[in-house]
Amino acid sequence: MKKYHYIILLSLLIIAGAIAKNKLFITKLDGSVFLKYVSAIDSIKFSDSDNKIIIHNTNKTTQNYIISNLNNLVFDKTEQIVTISYSGTSVTIDNPYSTNGVTISSSGANVTVNSSTTESIVYRLTGSTTNGGFKIYSDSEFEIQLQNASITNSSGAALNIQSKKTASVLVMAGTTNTLCDALIYTSGTEDEKGTIFSEGMVNFVGYGTLNISSLSKNAICCDDSIAISGPKISISSAAKDALHAKGLLQINNGTVQTSATGDGLDCEQGSIEINGGTITASSPVYDTKCIKCDSAFTITGGSVNLTVSGDMGKGIKSGGIISLNGGNITINTSGAALSTVSGSGYDMSYCTAIKGDSLININGASVTITATGAGGKGISASRDITISAGSLNISTTGNGTTYTNSSGVKDSYNATCITSDQNISIVGGTIVASSSGTGGKGLKANRAITIGSATGAPDVTVTTTGAKFTVSSSTSSSSGPGGSSTTYDYCHPKTIVCDGAFSINNGKLTISSTDDAIHSEVSATFNGGTTNIKSSVEGVESLTITFNGGVTTIIGSDDALNATAGAVAGGSESDDGSYIYMKGGILIASATSGDAIDSNGKFLMTGGVLASFGPANSTNEDIDVNGSVTINGGVFMGASYSSNMFETISSSSQYGVNIKSSSAIASAGSYFRVQNSSGSEIGTFITPRAGYYLHVASPLMTKSTSYNIYTGGTYTGGTTYGSTSGGGYCTGGTYSGGTLKKTFSTGTSYITTTN
Repeated sequence: MKKYHYIILLSLLIIAGAIAKNKLFITKLDGSVFLKYVSAIDSIKFSDSDNKIIIHNTNKTTQNYIISNLNNLVFDKTEQIVTISYSGTSVTIDNPYSTNGVTISSSGANVTVNSSTTESIVYRLTGSTTNGGFKIYSDSEFEIQLQNASITNSSGAALNIQSKKTASVLVMAGTTNTLCDALIYTSGTEDEKGTIFSEGMVNFVGYGTLNISSLSKNAICCDDSIAISGPKISISSAAKDALHAKGLLQINNGTVQTSATGDGLDCEQGSIEINGGTITASSPVYDTKCIKCDSAFTITGGSVNLTVSGDMGKGIKSGGIISLNGGNITINTSGAALSTVSGSGYDMSYCTAIKGDSLININGASVTITATGAGGKGISASRDITISAGSLNISTTGNGTTYTNSSGVKDSYNATCITSDQNISIVGGTIVASSSGTGGKGLKANRAITIGSATGAPDVTVTTTGAKFTVSSSTSSSSGPGGSSTTYDYCHPKTIVCDGAFSINNGKLTISSTDDAIHSEVSATFNGGTTNIKSSVEGVESLTITFNGGVTTIIGSDDALNATAGAVAGGSESDDGSYIYMKGGILIASATSGDAIDSNGKFLMTGGVLASFGPANSTNEDIDVNGSVTINGGVFMGASYSSNMFETISSSSQYGVNIKSSSAIASAGSYFRVQNSSGSEIGTFITPRAGYYLHVASPLMTKSTSYNIYTGGTYTGGTTYGSTSGGGYCTGGTYSGGTLKKTFSTGTSYITTTN
């Protein structure tokens, strides 16, 4: 019981003391004394076993003290402060510790402190000088209080901390303080790298305003770590970096505004953590960064507003892992791409909102990016990009163009919303990406792109509205008509493009494109979710295209689906080894000019529902395959205007029909119903254009059975997939009315009927 009385008494003492003063003295039974500033303490708690007190500091560190080893905890009620009052070229010093290890000298308004005491001393700076400064050597932790201090040093730093001990800079509430360094620093043997310079860690606390400018070097520079919790720090100009640290750079609260010739926030070797507060930074100079670190970069909260107008500048640049776990991030870039001489040509560097040399993980942040410069990038990573939660709204408007690469070959670059040298995985969150410049792209990966997971269902909308442009061309002679042909290489405004596999497993993917919607060099796999390609030239293009599940609707002005090995420009009429597999799910493919389904290899359907609609011309069709077309399962309905290349479909396990008609069977924008003679549904569809040539197959169809085709009518209830303009499939509802257009009968296998 005595133990708990002691704990209660100790709690009351802490609470009462905290209200009274800003120093906490911790005295142990062996006589040793530890001092903590209340301004640097976040909270004091007891351990679960009640045998320790745990002090949580504002810089995220903790200290533990065993209660049985403590004599007392006392909050200082008679604090003595060293006061330094500046007045023009002179200074007044009140030093109550002059006989206790603190020596202070001055030359004009330049003050130098030497402290050998083990006690933590408070130095309060007030007044104004245009030719002075504050320099300190200290063997113990200390605090500098700024109380309406205005200090400009004509020979070096305004605050020069030549101590490796932790310093607290308290910007007192209700005060405005101004610091400026010299244009030319007096040479010396000591480091002195900015308006505020410190050898040791610096904690900026308090709720006042601190205005800093640097005429020669950094505004704030620390050879250790910097933590900011509370004050408003405004850096109007910096000849080099605004904030520069070697260790951790941490912002927990307050306001930081920067404008610098160099980088805004720069952590030379350590990490940057933003846990709260408001950060506003601009980078108007080429190849500078608003925020830069060589190690990990993390945002868990707060508001970050960055403006990059310098060519090939960066909003956020990290050599380590970038983790965006919370907060609101807004980045506007307008800088252009720049070239540097390399080999037989040039290497290009781009203005980028978020650039990572390692992984980029987004798990809860709200990110808005607007990039207007030529070749501008939204998010770019050398390794994987993973988006698990949060919201992204990325817009790029800059144009692409050509250049000669380091190998001496004509090449091109373009603006891209999200690009990775490895993989992009979007398993959660809401992503809106749009690119309107020539050749601009939405998502681009050198390896795989994955949308959704077993438990993650992101909402992804990607749009490209730019035009393609010519990169190079080559002319070859031939003996045929014309004598020669020219082959062009273009930079295309593709919406999703990857050199590895593309897959969607869950969620919602909406695409509008002025070129290819989804392009993969390896494979495109649809396992689940909802994919709506509202407009495209070619909807999906890859070596292998597989549908296992989900709902996919595609409108392409050329081919809705194109499986190709890509060996021959424009494809060939021989089987090139590519493949389209329809195994499950619902696929509605519609082409307004080319083929709805085009495989330069084979096509195999074993399940699912496929509605395929060719264009209103006689040269393309609902399905065009160089190899074999086999339907061994699933429901298939295809319609073409007419075609000289009408595919004859074969099957080994179910029945269907290939229909050629001299008059339209399917009507534009109307229901298309296939049922048996007793009215049982085989399939109900919406046909976007008139159809003369038809393919119909279903596991519900049987041998030597009569079937009716109706058009028009109404469909109520159930679910309709697709649209009137792109075609659709209806299920679970009731069909009524309609006009009987054709009756056909199955044979012993697939048959072709002409009427």
